[in-house]
Amino acid sequence: MPLEQASSKADSLAHGLSLQQRCRELDLFFWLCNDQGAVSQPPEETGPVGQWLGSPALHHHIESAVKAYAAEPPPEAVELFEGCWAVVFKLDHHSASAGVGVALAVTPRALESERFEQIAAEAALDSHQARQAWEPFVRHGVGDLPYLAKVLRWCSDDLVQTGRDTQAIDEFSAQLLQSYEEANFHFLLARLITDLSNPAETLQTICKQLKATLPFRWVMVRFNQQNNCVADELAGRFFVAGTLPCGEKRLHAVVDDMLTQQLQQRWVQQLNPATSELARLSGAEVIAEPIYHQDEVAGCLLAGNKEEENQDASSQETQFLEAVTGYLAVFHENIFRFEQQQKIFYGTIRAFTSSIDAKDNYTHGHSERVALMSAKLAQAMGISEQECKRVHISGLLHDIGKIGVPEAVLCKTGRLTAEEFTVIKKHPTIGYNILKGIPSLLDTLSGVLYHHERWDGRGYPEGLKGHTIPLMGRVLALADAFDAMSSDRSYRSAMTREKVLSEIREGAGTQFDPELAKLFLALDLTEYDQMILAHQAGQFF
Repeated sequence: MPLEQASSKADSLAHGLSLQQRCRELDLFFWLCNDQGAVSQPPEETGPVGQWLGSPALHHHIESAVKAYAAEPPPEAVELFEGCWAVVFKLDHHSASAGVGVALAVTPRALESERFEQIAAEAALDSHQARQAWEPFVRHGVGDLPYLAKVLRWCSDDLVQTGRDTQAIDEFSAQLLQSYEEANFHFLLARLITDLSNPAETLQTICKQLKATLPFRWVMVRFNQQNNCVADELAGRFFVAGTLPCGEKRLHAVVDDMLTQQLQQRWVQQLNPATSELARLSGAEVIAEPIYHQDEVAGCLLAGNKEEENQDASSQETQFLEAVTGYLAVFHENIFRFEQQQKIFYGTIRAFTSSIDAKDNYTHGHSERVALMSAKLAQAMGISEQECKRVHISGLLHDIGKIGVPEAVLCKTGRLTAEEFTVIKKHPTIGYNILKGIPSLLDTLSGVLYHHERWDGRGYPEGLKGHTIPLMGRVLALADAFDAMSSDRSYRSAMTREKVLSEIREGAGTQFDPELAKLFLALDLTEYDQMILAHQAGQFF
């Protein structure tokens, strides 16, 4: 049975139940029938009266009355047999499937009729017993029937209108709730897209919230493979919420094919199973909204398997999804621009470090290796990704102050004099003074200024001790010493790996933070060794 018919039948039964209650209060008995007279809802009466009402002979009379009504509706009531009258009326004049109501009125004359006794006998009732049971319900005369017919039809019309009003209120309430949820989602989205610290987490949250707001079984955001119009961090990535129509691997392949086809032709926003493999796989319509960047498609937002009777998306839903892709386009644009700024930023930093390498051939790549090992140590400590990035930047910049040290001192092959060492010791302060005017580097300066401080307080430039040395300074001190001992210098050759690690182990608690030294000694040095080989081959990052 189609859903619309099932809904109509359920409404008719509810309508009939309400009329049955009203008829009972008027000492009438109500049947709900279809147009052919088949009873779908008999009176809910027990005892002898219920037995009498359940007689097949009486049902035959009711069926005949309904069929006669279908051929030519009577103006008021029809007499089923002597003294027994039925008011027959359509429950909903505007619906062909609503059903027919029959209200039975028994007058005093009916109790004395031969047909009454026949029905009682068929119901296995003694005629005297049946009359006695019926006497409390015999309240109406023939003259009352026109008024009862009007009252019942008015009741029916009122119930129909009440049902329609209730349905309209329910639909309006659902629309109002949906509008509220969509507006709330827009506010949430506006807040989310301002945070660029973790784009993947933000997009996953957006998918989950979108799935909770709209009646779709699954929602997906997909970005194209890396090209000039897609942010590096999002290129080729999927973000999914909900129950997928198939395995992720299969879905990803189908979505990529869809995206390729869409880019080669005019974009189709409503994909249907007749023309789209993705929609066929879903078994329902799929909404595909493009995410643009600089007039090119950077990705798309997909929603499928609507969880309602009508599985086609409404215009309100497609407009809402289109608005969401506008936010996603802005979010992607911000990430893209941020990445471009970061590339410029890192390019500038590497230009700084290259200026130091140009002064001292023996330290080529030193800053990159210190940055690598500092970041790896920071990761081992379990600090945030953002903080690890700051540690990495500080490692790249830690020796920038050497630009202010004369080359004669910086590149001297022999042992430094006390005066020359005093000059060298100024490079952390020089570096700090060079960089302190750059706001975006302020949170990296503790590493630049304090990477030569010692745990025992015998370092420079301020002679800080223990935990009074900022954490970034303590981290860089280990990485800097490790690379210095591992590299050839103008005044000595590189130490063996075993000797370097032994020096760090022995320096824990004197030169180095003992806890950090323990973590450092457990680090995987594979990536460092690969960087050494690359630097020896003249490859810099």
